[in-house]
Amino acid sequence: MDTRPAPPPLPMNQAPLRSREIALAGLIAVASLALYAPVLGFDFVTYDDSEYVTENSFVLPGLSAAGLAAAVRDTQHPNWHPLTWLSHMLDIELFGLDAAGHHAVNALLHALNAALVFFLLRLATGAVWRSALVAALFAVHPLHIESVAWVSERKDVLSTAFGLGASLAYLGYARHGGGLRYCTVTLLFGAALLSKSMLVTLPCVFLLLDHWPLARLSSRELRQRVFEKLPWFGMSAALCAVTLLRQNSVGTMEWASDLHWLSRIANGVHAYAGYCAALLWPAGLAVHYPHPYLPQWGGSAPGFARLALEAIALATATWLCLRSICPPAIRVGWLWFLGTLVPVIGLIQVGNQGMADRYTYIPSIGFFVAIVWAAERIWAHLPERHGPLQRTPAVLACASLVALSVACHLHLPTWRDSQTLIEGALARNPRNATMWLALGDARRAERDTDGALKAYEAVLTINPRASTAHAGMAGILRSLGDHEGAIAHYRAAVPDSTRPAQALSNLGGVLLETGRQREAIEMLTRAITQDSDIAEAHYNLGNAFFSEGEHAAARRAYAAAIAAQPDFALAHLNLGRVTAASGDLRGALVHFRRAVSLDPDLRAAQQSLDQALAMVDAS
Repeated sequence: MDTRPAPPPLPMNQAPLRSREIALAGLIAVASLALYAPVLGFDFVTYDDSEYVTENSFVLPGLSAAGLAAAVRDTQHPNWHPLTWLSHMLDIELFGLDAAGHHAVNALLHALNAALVFFLLRLATGAVWRSALVAALFAVHPLHIESVAWVSERKDVLSTAFGLGASLAYLGYARHGGGLRYCTVTLLFGAALLSKSMLVTLPCVFLLLDHWPLARLSSRELRQRVFEKLPWFGMSAALCAVTLLRQNSVGTMEWASDLHWLSRIANGVHAYAGYCAALLWPAGLAVHYPHPYLPQWGGSAPGFARLALEAIALATATWLCLRSICPPAIRVGWLWFLGTLVPVIGLIQVGNQGMADRYTYIPSIGFFVAIVWAAERIWAHLPERHGPLQRTPAVLACASLVALSVACHLHLPTWRDSQTLIEGALARNPRNATMWLALGDARRAERDTDGALKAYEAVLTINPRASTAHAGMAGILRSLGDHEGAIAHYRAAVPDSTRPAQALSNLGGVLLETGRQREAIEMLTRAITQDSDIAEAHYNLGNAFFSEGEHAAARRAYAAAIAAQPDFALAHLNLGRVTAASGDLRGALVHFRRAVSLDPDLRAAQQSLDQALAMVDAS
């Protein structure tokens, strides 16, 4: 008979998950999937989905070594998130361009995240029902629709899955130590960063967890706790540097280059207040909210009195949370909310939005923790309850979840297609120039020329210097044969364009079509000087030199176009032509054959090849 004493029971916050708790997490995940089931019938939207999936040159072929290399080397997009690109490639491999499959993956990841929120809080705190309530609020809150129903926001749900996984691994490391556990945290955190840069604040979340509920952040331990996270802070710093360089190189920071730092701070205060209000009462949601201090894009600044009240309320809430009498759960939840929003609060402005629903995806967890634990503490300090009053917290929690679920269900169809999404945002703010621009792009994709022109005109009415609207107008007018109108809009697009080299290239191309070779050469040369990777600019420059009889310059330009884009069939064709015109028929045959192999339907290439072969045979 074993007479050894039984080991003492583990504290509840360290006890393994029980089967009924796993079932509870599964119930939350299933409820999330049921709520988001309608997204299976939604389409891609032209607002970013074309750039991320439906027209992305390295995503469309699916998974491949070349695609992986392109995802790592990508310099055309403002964010570096190779794992997100790989997930889109995998979707193409599995579903092609069937939007239902892409939406289903987002919905599954969101359901997984809701379950992970429960596991994290239950294992960290031992509080089953409070953890379940936070997870359920996370699952059904309407502010998360944007992250789930928008295929382009795969980076949100994917990075959060890795981030929550890293947080769970951190609980194990914090309690039991070990190099393997530390490496697991590092790998999962790295995966989160490679999915979306917003997760750079995760090491700070780990420090908050050290304070509560892990209770390993005393004054004597602070230096040690920070030191153990230095590699993770280093990873965050490195990705911040990469992201800032990328954002600056592609021009997304130019949208708000004229914003004064006071305006940035004011918008930060206003946005924090707006997020709090929307988390408590999610009404008037839209895919885009113009920056309040960018009136040229439809923004409207709050009055001084309102801004002052918002600042006072935020400062007071933070001060109360930092006081020693504040329960640590509420303090950690509030600081989680504030801190994880810092990268997107607008102090370093990227884009022309003032705030965005998707930015609350991770921060909302902290907000819900603060609210739920505060409500529990208030209830615990009320006078003794009897009878039906004992069930009041459960009734209020259920009522809140039902109300949020209904609000989510009612707002979800807004994401059904591009037109519904954009018109919903315009109904909220008819002067939202960004949404008028998106409507113009959507109508243009649908070949609705008149509708696109009207939308671009609406943009230019609000913001006459909107280079993207000028470029859109110019493209349509060019296709309609109105070259003079196209030239005027391309010229207007150049000064304020976030991609001036592309604007100059477009202008040079239409000038060439009107026979203004010398002027075209000037514009195309300027474009190439600013960005030597624009294959079309090199190609058009070659055409201009060829028409002017400058064969050597034309050959160099065509060769540069091919170097920038090796599968450029027309550049191979014209390089063959100019090579033949210079008397090198055998050299021309190489390029004619290459053009035919790249584009068998290019009849001009086949004809040129046949003629060159006949001439070689005759000689």
